[in-house]
Amino acid sequence: MSDHISLENLLIQIALIWGISKVLNIFLSKFKLPSVLAELFCGVLFGLILLLSPANSWFHGQIQSIKQSEILFILGEIGIILLLFEIGLETEFNKIISVGKEATLVALGGVTAPFIFIYLTNYIFHFNWDYKLCLFLGLVFAATSIGVTARVFQDLKILNTLNAQIVLGAAVLDDIIGLILLSVLSGLLSSTGSTFSLVGTLLIILKASLFLGLSIWLGGKISGKFIPWIGNLGRYDPWGLMIWVLIFAFVLSYLAALAGLAPIIGAFAAGITLDRIKIEDSFGETKKIDDFIAPIIKILTPIFFVKIGLSIDLKELLSFLPLLLTLVACVSKIISGYLFLPFKTSFNRLIVGVGMMPRGEVGLVIAAIGSQLGILTGNIYSAALIAVILTTLIAPIWLQIILKKD
Repeated sequence: MSDHISLENLLIQIALIWGISKVLNIFLSKFKLPSVLAELFCGVLFGLILLLSPANSWFHGQIQSIKQSEILFILGEIGIILLLFEIGLETEFNKIISVGKEATLVALGGVTAPFIFIYLTNYIFHFNWDYKLCLFLGLVFAATSIGVTARVFQDLKILNTLNAQIVLGAAVLDDIIGLILLSVLSGLLSSTGSTFSLVGTLLIILKASLFLGLSIWLGGKISGKFIPWIGNLGRYDPWGLMIWVLIFAFVLSYLAALAGLAPIIGAFAAGITLDRIKIEDSFGETKKIDDFIAPIIKILTPIFFVKIGLSIDLKELLSFLPLLLTLVACVSKIISGYLFLPFKTSFNRLIVGVGMMPRGEVGLVIAAIGSQLGILTGNIYSAALIAVILTTLIAPIWLQIILKKD
């Protein structure tokens, strides 16, 4: 990535991201499609301009800079952390616990099925992939992007429905399991694989479990004791309160990274611990923390999703391997919604399965690590990226269609 960018170019690039994604959002909203799609399509449109425009044109240079910019990458990552914090604020943790049995089975199925499907694909089509490549491709498709799915449910205002809670719970578990497997496979498949040990793997599992359990439990205890004080502070200085709230979210995200988890898991846990806080302003109007966080999120998250869309290699889009891997990625998650048939729960299995489909940022990160290890290379790496992004594009559209019929 390149961070050599002038201030004026950075400003016009952010303006391009906001402006074009907003225009697309106005168009897509006529079809009642979620706004996350507008941002993803904006990235695809940028990629198309990059492919077709002259290399010395102004647009080509600006979009190439957007694609490579480390500053925009970091701003987008902060946006997705804040989005997950907001999702945590809006998520009723008791509901996730109430569907824990179903969410656990969905998560386990959603992690296991991609590995099985990748091995079957390798066998049926005689690709002659070695076991390292099969394991890493399976791992790329095992992850679920809680950010993309949660954004769709949020846009459709069904975040606290039973189907959404099952998907959110399973997606959180998927991230934990996927990152644990990533650590294990990285140690096993890297050149220093001799350092891999069962004890180290168990320590990773223990760290992940302790982090989530302690952060939610201790955070709830702390926020419970300080809620009256926090509410009083917010009455007189709501934006000052937001600084302290964001400090809490960022510290927990940092601690999640230290524990070997994705920072977004820490942000999600932070949101869950603060979901009960309500602020009464000087006019006697009651507000929640997410009323103040939402404007910041609306500013930063489009940068993240536009860069996801921009990372598609359009030259490879319609070739056989990306389409095959996309089919594998979709089917291997859809079946996870049907794994708890014995339980008489009132839910829509197809909504749950499709809700688990998008890989988004998690799949992209795992694919990049596979590339760094020299396991995912050439057209296979490009095909994996396209499949990850196509699942992120397909799932919101499909969810919208299913929810209209549900």
